[in-house]
Amino acid sequence: MKISSECNSTGIENTQCCGECKKKFELSNEEIVDLEQKKLQTNKISWIQFVLGIFSIGIATILFVGVPLEITKSLEFIQKNFSANNIKLVNNFLLNFFNLLIIILFISIYKPFRRMILSIFNIKPLYSFRTYIYIFLANLMIIATDNITYLYFSDSANIQDKSLGIENLHEKTLIIYILTMLSIVVIGPICEEILYRGIIIKFFEVKYSFVVGLIISSLLFGIAHNYDIGFIIFATIMGIMYSLLYNKTNSLFPCIIAHITYNLYAFL
Repeated sequence: MKISSECNSTGIENTQCCGECKKKFELSNEEIVDLEQKKLQTNKISWIQFVLGIFSIGIATILFVGVPLEITKSLEFIQKNFSANNIKLVNNFLLNFFNLLIIILFISIYKPFRRMILSIFNIKPLYSFRTYIYIFLANLMIIATDNITYLYFSDSANIQDKSLGIENLHEKTLIIYILTMLSIVVIGPICEEILYRGIIIKFFEVKYSFVVGLIISSLLFGIAHNYDIGFIIFATIMGIMYSLLYNKTNSLFPCIIAHITYNLYAFL
């Protein structure tokens, strides 16, 4: 067989190649698979490390954010000078903001989490037009789901608005409106994506499989939005869509962008 001048040990760069180089090419693919498996094993963390990490984030948020905010909003000065609704909106913003800081700080210092999810903070998919098609399709499915669940649970949106304190947001001052928008549209989605499509789904994906991670993270995401049964169903499907988006792009950034754009659509 004629050996191509471009045939080499690193792969096939022409239609003709000697048998030896083909064999080397096949071996290189096997080596790549082995490397990927070793990488997964390296990123795998134990149940104790996972539970300890989640528990630490929760405790830190309660002790350093939740408790101080509860004490502050119960002060007589605050109660007299601000409406209960405004206090609630500012409280939600501060809770989300400092919770995000705690999550980022904890991941940066807790090696098991940092090692596990560092690879999914991947910006390469953002340079592909196809990624934005996936984002559009995911949000299109979520909007369709929202419309369908609304037919059977028409009060879900009102219950959520009341729970978040945003039923009369248009009557609020500009600063309250901006803080609420930042909390719901930007900070909240980033926190949720890092937690559900980052830490939780990655743990179960590496330890078991992506399907297991998808199911568990989506169910937990739905339960976390327990305004009523209709919203739990909607949020669970939303979690599934963003989990599939994460799997398709192998990056958390498209999920964050999709979640922010959907929340902006719903907020406006």
